[in-house]
Amino acid sequence: MMRFRVTAPPTDEPIDLKMVRDTHLRGIPDDSSENDYLRQLIRAAREYCENYTGLSLGPQTLEALPDRLEKTMTLPRPPIRRIVSVTVTRKDGSVETVPASAYRLDAGRSLLCFSGLPENVESPAITYEAGTLELPATVQQAILLLVDTMTGLHGWSVDYAIPCVVLFEVAAILLMLLVNRMNWQCYFMYQIAVTFLSFVPLVFLRI
Repeated sequence: MMRFRVTAPPTDEPIDLKMVRDTHLRGIPDDSSENDYLRQLIRAAREYCENYTGLSLGPQTLEALPDRLEKTMTLPRPPIRRIVSVTVTRKDGSVETVPASAYRLDAGRSLLCFSGLPENVESPAITYEAGTLELPATVQQAILLLVDTMTGLHGWSVDYAIPCVVLFEVAAILLMLLVNRMNWQCYFMYQIAVTFLSFVPLVFLRI
C-alpha cells in the first residue's frame, strides 16, 4: 500500500458545527462553551469515515510517497481534484520537479498516468489536492452517529439530525422528479434507498 500523509486537512468540516451543537445541547443553542470539543469530535468522526471508506471527505492536500514511479499509479484517498507537483531525488541528492506535461489524471481522477518516467531517481513525492465537494447522505449519517456515540449516545443524531438529512434527500429527489418528469424511472432506486435510510432511527430507538 502506498504511503501518504495529509499535509493540509480540510479548513471546514463536512458537518456543520451549529447543527451538531444546537441538537446536542438540547435547547441551549447559544451556548458555545463546547465548540472546541465538538470540533474535535467532528474531525475524529470524519477521519474515521475516511479510513473506513478510503475517500477524502472534504477538500484537503495530501502527499503520496511511493517507493518508485510507475507508468500508472493509483493515488490513495480519491477523488483527486488536482496534481500540485511530482518531485524526485537524483542520486546526487538534488530534487527535481517532473513537468506537468509528463503526467495526467485518468479513470475517475484517481489514476495517475505518466507518458515518460525519469531515470536514476529515488524518493518520489506526489503532492495533490483531493476531496469530495458534496458529502453523500450515508456518510453524513455515519459521522452524526459517531459524534453521538462519542458524546454518550444521547440519541440526538437519531432524533433530529438524521431525520433532517433524510427530509433533505426526499425534497431533492422530488425536485428532480418535477424537473425531469419524462425520466422519473431514473430516480426510483434513489427513492427506495432514502426510504430504507428513513428506518435507521427505528434501529436505535430506545424504549
